[in-house]
Amino acid sequence: MKNEVRILSSHCYSKICTGFIIRGKGIDGVVMGIGCRGLCKRLEERGFLGELRYSFGACSCGLPNPPQIIEATEIYMKFAKDVSKEVSKIVN
Repeated sequence: MKNEVRILSSHCYSKICTGFIIRGKGIDGVVMGIGCRGLCKRLEERGFLGELRYSFGACSCGLPNPPQIIEATEIYMKFAKDVSKEVSKIVN
C-alpha cells in the first residue's frame, strides 16, 4: 500500500464518532459526527470522502477495508475511541 493513500480510521462511543484521516503515519484531518451517518455526511460535505481510499474501524462510509493494516491505523483508531469517549462526557 502506498504512503499517499488516505485511510479513515474511526471509532464511536455513545453515538459520538471520531474519524482520523490518515496518510502514512500522520493525520491529514479529524472529523466528528453523531453516529456513523453523521461522520460520513461531514466527510462528504468537507470534500474528504472523495479523497479516501480505505476505511478501518467503526464507520466504513462505504469504503473497503485496507488490504493490510498498518500499526498507525490501529493506534489512531484507539485514539479516536478515547476522543469520542471524552467528547461524549461534554455533550451528554
